[in-house]
Amino acid sequence: MSTTRSMTGYATRNGARSGWRWVWEMRGVNGRGLDIRLRLPDGVDGLDQPLRQAVQGRVARGNVTLSLELAREEGGAVARLDRAALDRAVGLLREVEEVAAEGDLTLVHSTAADLLALRGVLDTGAAEDETDS
Repeated sequence: MSTTRSMTGYATRNGARSGWRWVWEMRGVNGRGLDIRLRLPDGVDGLDQPLRQAVQGRVARGNVTLSLELAREEGGAVARLDRAALDRAVGLLREVEEVAAEGDLTLVHSTAADLLALRGVLDTGAAEDETDS
């Protein structure tokens, strides 16, 4: 049985589902301790801790970089803004900000991406077939 002389490694996985394409990439180089670096796109909140735990469960030491690229498949979806849902979300946001101000709390400012990420505000359903039957 041979011993491992190097802890350098590289792996990639890709896939697609529901109009999305993704590519996971993992790179590791030798190191004394375990240093995990994650490169994740905006909007995938909640993945940080489970990914770190998964890497820690399989890698004892080294410098590991795990990255995720997400992209919409071309022609797979058309985005439509639901103006009524956006107006409701902005109204609720204003109420939250007023209550926070009354309680002397400072909130981080919301971005357009935060509002568009709310369920119902942006419909990214499948593109409609425009051909005549």
